[in-house]
Amino acid sequence: MAHILVVDDNPGIRKLLVTALRVAGYDVSEASDGSEALDRMRAQKADLVIADILMPSKDGVEMIKEVRSEHPEVPVIAISGGGIIAAATYLSWAEQIGADRIFEKPFSVADLLGAVKDLLEKHGHREET
Repeated sequence: MAHILVVDDNPGIRKLLVTALRVAGYDVSEASDGSEALDRMRAQKADLVIADILMPSKDGVEMIKEVRSEHPEVPVIAISGGGIIAAATYLSWAEQIGADRIFEKPFSVADLLGAVKDLLEKHGHREET
């Protein structure tokens, strides 16, 4: 079973994603910011990371850079609802530093689950039957 790390400072978004991923059959852990996420990755490497961009402590861009440096084989999905700057700008930065897919909030959970499945298969994880 693939292990997915969900990183978002918004507890409601985190809960929605964690629940959807668990219902879809994935093992899921969660973190509320980039620093906590990196600690979790060092303790138990995830097979895929879903990360918000704007977070306290360590933002998603910095976290993605570190994940790419320490675990270049792990696919990353970046999500953002924007802030002072439009979400598309933040997500463009995330792509430039290595995010495999990007989603602007609000997004379709079905589309996100499709991207998760696609990226895991692309990186050698097959669904268990």
